[in-house]
Amino acid sequence: MDQQHWLSCYLTKMNPFQGSAFGRITGIVIVVAVFLCVQPLSAQTVEEPANPTEPAADLATPVIAEEPAADTIEDASPEAVATETIIDTSTPSQEVIQDETVTTEELGASDASILPDSPWYGLKRFGRSIREAVTFDPIKKSTLQLRHANQELADVNKLIQEKSFASIDPAVLDKALSYVEQKGEAIKLRSADIQRSDPQSQDGTAPSESGELVQALLDRQIKQQKLLEHLEKQAIQESSDTAPALVERIQQTRERSAEQVGESVSQMEQNPERLAAHMQEVLEDQPGSEFKHLRNLEILRRVEESVPEEARDVIRDVVETKMLKEFTDNLGQFPPEERREKFQNYVEHIGGDETRHVEIFDQLKQLDDISGENAQVFEASKDIFVRRFGERVEQFGELGEEFAARARERALARFKEGGADVSKLRAIEDIESRINIDDEALRRDIEKHRTAAIQAFKEEFADPESQTVAAKFEKLSKELADNPDPIAFKAIQSLKENLLPAQREFADRMERSMQEKFIQRAVKEQEKFFAQITTSNPEDIQFFQELKDKFIANPGEFAGPPGTPGFAPFTSAVFEKGIAAQTDVIANRLDAIDDQQGLEQFQQKFQNLDENALNALRRRHNAFEETFKEKQTNIQNDDLRREAEASQLQFDPFCDDACQKQERQRFEQMIQTQKERPQPMEIQRQFNPDQLQPQLKQEFIPPKENPVPFNEPAFKQEFNTPNQEEQNKPEFMPGQMPELKQEFPGEFQKIMMKEEPRPDVKPEFQPEFNKPDMQGGFLEQPPSFSPPEGNGPEDAPPPGGGPTNGPQSGPQ
Repeated sequence: MDQQHWLSCYLTKMNPFQGSAFGRITGIVIVVAVFLCVQPLSAQTVEEPANPTEPAADLATPVIAEEPAADTIEDASPEAVATETIIDTSTPSQEVIQDETVTTEELGASDASILPDSPWYGLKRFGRSIREAVTFDPIKKSTLQLRHANQELADVNKLIQEKSFASIDPAVLDKALSYVEQKGEAIKLRSADIQRSDPQSQDGTAPSESGELVQALLDRQIKQQKLLEHLEKQAIQESSDTAPALVERIQQTRERSAEQVGESVSQMEQNPERLAAHMQEVLEDQPGSEFKHLRNLEILRRVEESVPEEARDVIRDVVETKMLKEFTDNLGQFPPEERREKFQNYVEHIGGDETRHVEIFDQLKQLDDISGENAQVFEASKDIFVRRFGERVEQFGELGEEFAARARERALARFKEGGADVSKLRAIEDIESRINIDDEALRRDIEKHRTAAIQAFKEEFADPESQTVAAKFEKLSKELADNPDPIAFKAIQSLKENLLPAQREFADRMERSMQEKFIQRAVKEQEKFFAQITTSNPEDIQFFQELKDKFIANPGEFAGPPGTPGFAPFTSAVFEKGIAAQTDVIANRLDAIDDQQGLEQFQQKFQNLDENALNALRRRHNAFEETFKEKQTNIQNDDLRREAEASQLQFDPFCDDACQKQERQRFEQMIQTQKERPQPMEIQRQFNPDQLQPQLKQEFIPPKENPVPFNEPAFKQEFNTPNQEEQNKPEFMPGQMPELKQEFPGEFQKIMMKEEPRPDVKPEFQPEFNKPDMQGGFLEQPPSFSPPEGNGPEDAPPPGGGPTNGPQSGPQ
């Protein structure tokens, strides 16, 4: 600024027209010219960090380097752009910090000395307008406008970090956000002309300039959304009088920016496959942790909602599937325990819209090669995101009821927009079944938007005779049938309740298609299939029971169109496997919970549970309720110990921040070690008869080659054709016992002999504790606690009775 001031004063003194009106105008023009020319040059004199490739060490006071002089994003040199961190992310997870951090170099911005609240900032915007006006190439002009919008965001972020929201005039922020929206709108209006002016974009024979602009827009949108969300959270935390208006204004910019980018890129690249390829390249090039694809896909989901349906389908089928598979591969590199802890921390703290995260995890569970362990991790992640969604919406109530109502509407509005969407319908059904909060207004809003999502399907099937409707039905039916889980069946039931009678045929056909797919996959894939469709919701135990009863009553309903042959009756065994898998997931979810919030959310799921479903859970896990009580006690004790440890460290004058951090890590490691030790309840469960006896049977009794032989043709023929000996057997009629006893003494003795165990003979295996000569037991010695009832000395066999060990002779 000293150079500019000296030069402007010198030119003013040298102005031959000084004093006249023309001279004053000339002086102003010269000063503006000097400002435009010298200001970019002076940006180079801003002090830069010692290592410009690393984020700033102090995340609480982010700094942005001055705006580079280059006219395009690609021309900005590394020397001209500093890489200070913009977003303050204070979480214990390094993965979250990596994926939420945005540097100025990534944003394409620089540190500014003149901020939006300065009276000179208008000259800065005027200078940008002049540079845009003299740039005639549509692609270069759009690139320049994108850089200017990002610079505006960087400037307003620095202003907020320096002064906070409370000390800034809301009009300043509104003007800055309006500027960002105006640049995005200008790029959108020019996008069709860009596509027509770039021949390489039309034939796809070579990389095009418009393709580079598409990637730049997508890349910068990811950074913009992270930055804007950070500002929104900061405004809520400050809770000033202007917070509600500021939060709404930021949310509006986020929505409009994603919409503008979606419409722009779909205009510039109208080929769905090439657009998907651009998105894939942008996602792969994003910096971040092994989990980065989850965060970035959530942002691109916002953009996808504004692209044509054909392109959206290609993006989801190709790009998202590939990125999610890459994510699961990265997740599999961690050991199981470390994987669970790292990912749970990530899910607890990562940014983004929780409802979109639920959709992404729903898509993750449908991957072909998903393991049962990962499926349960993803199921637990859904619970966390739904809980976070409820907490976020409840937090809006602190800013006023009117604002909270508008915020709830904005958070759920996407479920009633965009037409019939299976992914959205599944998500809103899933959220409604998992949400457990006391906010009745939120419950009503969720139900209202679930009804709106169903209404979108109703409108799609307005004309049952239309060919377009038939094609749409086939598409939606396939999407639902590809994942025939409890959520899909609940969605179908909701459709049937709300559609008109003429439209209900579509829902009936969808349901039959799902039922058929359920049986086929259950029989073929078995454990893998049940790992994908089971949930942590206890009510879904009842779903499997009802589906089983429906199949037993009418197997033909599970076989496609009416008249198609149904499945064999013995197929009902797959539903028992489904019930067993569902109860196992619920028990495993309880074992994995280690915080009070998660335990309370889990407990609330049992409030209105059907008694039959609860009994099914007890039959397979009869120590479930004792395990829950023990888990509750352990969590409460751990929380109390953490509070005591924190209080002790707080009043220790000789323990600084580094010492306290080290002590907390040591304390958490001690708690984790204690958790890994066998607890008394876990030891008792090892000797649970219901669990031990099937294991002993499996070990000592070899399985049959064909466990269900009754449908084999050879068996049916042999069973229905009596042999010669059976044909010669007499028919026993009432009143013939004495004669039959004399005529057939051997045969009569066989008939009267009952194969029942003798009361004085004990069974071979005692499941309650191990015998000394048994092999494959769980422990070397019997447990320390007293054996269950029925194994005491008073129950011992009388002298002279049958043996208590070894094979029995004679009939039992």
